[in-house]
Amino acid sequence: MTHRHKLAAAGLAALALTAGGTAAAQTAYPPAPQPLMISPARGQTAEQLSRDQYDCETGASSRSGWHPSQGTATSAPTKPQAGARVAGAARGAARGAVREKATDSSDRELENPSEAGARVGAAAGGVQQRQGRRENRRTTQQEQAALQQKQQNYYQQFRSCLQSRGYTVQ
Repeated sequence: MTHRHKLAAAGLAALALTAGGTAAAQTAYPPAPQPLMISPARGQTAEQLSRDQYDCETGASSRSGWHPSQGTATSAPTKPQAGARVAGAARGAARGAVREKATDSSDRELENPSEAGARVGAAAGGVQQRQGRRENRRTTQQEQAALQQKQQNYYQQFRSCLQSRGYTVQ
């Protein structure tokens, strides 16, 4: 078997090892808040309620860093890493082929360094791919938690503002 044939065989082996190794992206959305019931407690007019509601929305938004018009979706999850196993297998096969070319067959510990390199490279690529996916999930969870905190702060500020102006908020 020639050197090129061994590299090609190692690449095909790497492809076979990685078949079915893709994962679907997960979309993360925090729960939508319940609508608030606002009732005038001191006989305020509808016009006054509208002005107060606008003022309280503006203030709550500036203090919390969030407004309901921004929605509840976090940033789009990054595309899951794919191909790290194939790339690792290819790198490993290439290294094995170089070692095979540079050493005498009687000095080698492995019978086929190209194949062994492809296997090790595919395993290392798989580890790298899984770490990337875990990191993406962790980032998405942190973004969700930050968004939920901003939403809670907004509604707390909004509710407090309206209550201080004489409204009942439920």
